[in-house]
Amino acid sequence: MVASKKLDRQIVVFKVENREYGVEISRVNQIITPPKVFKLPEAPSYIEGLINLRGTIYTLISLRTKLGLPFKEIDESSRIIIFDEIGIKVGLLTDEANDIVTINESELMETVKSLSLEEEKFIREVVKKGDRTLFILDIEKLLSA
Repeated sequence: MVASKKLDRQIVVFKVENREYGVEISRVNQIITPPKVFKLPEAPSYIEGLINLRGTIYTLISLRTKLGLPFKEIDESSRIIIFDEIGIKVGLLTDEANDIVTINESELMETVKSLSLEEEKFIREVVKKGDRTLFILDIEKLLSA
């Protein structure tokens, strides 16, 4: 019997501050430039507001704030990763979306000691891809916290 080999996975890579984060491409509906954001009074600090994408309303979450990083204005590099997870329509605001990479099991590594406690809660895996370190997010934990 041949041992089953974990298949390679494609990861959408995006940047927040100086770190590269990722999510499996199968989880992502689309990546967009930020449209007009409708602010919500008295919303938690990590909720940027609501966005209207072709008639569908999405809650916009600031990944920076969720990870305990300093505020940054939305600019021309900012991107929103759109998810429709377990019936929850959400956009994740990032500093920029870099690319798509393929990772495999041999590139997984132990957790990096430089992670903050806020970051560590939402990281599922750490991947060493050449000279890059990618932090793969656990979307369920991120959205449910």
